[in-house]
Amino acid sequence: MTDTSITANRKTSFFLSAIDLITLIFCGWILLYMCFGITRSPEVIKHIPVYLAIFVGVLFLAWLQKQPGWSYDPQNPSKRYQILSFFRGLYPVLLLLIFILPAMPSTALFFGIGSIPFL
Repeated sequence: MTDTSITANRKTSFFLSAIDLITLIFCGWILLYMCFGITRSPEVIKHIPVYLAIFVGVLFLAWLQKQPGWSYDPQNPSKRYQILSFFRGLYPVLLLLIFILPAMPSTALFFGIGSIPFL
């Protein structure tokens, strides 16, 4: 097997896109901060389930898009694929709006301020 076929095989078998990886890394990083600073801010406990749900949701949507009936078929693009692709393209924008508010308690953990000054 040549190197190009191995590279192509790896690309098709990996189901996470770049934005999925960035979102998962961000959620994991914030969850780690929250777990270490849980005693310093009581509001943190409210946000941990939200970040866990986002983490699992991103993994689920990426996995679902690789399943038969949900994946891309150039001969016959299904409505399910189109809806799922639209949502997977839109969720980073929606999560950006959600990530701003829960970032406030994690900011308080490390910087000692109760809110983000420029908001």
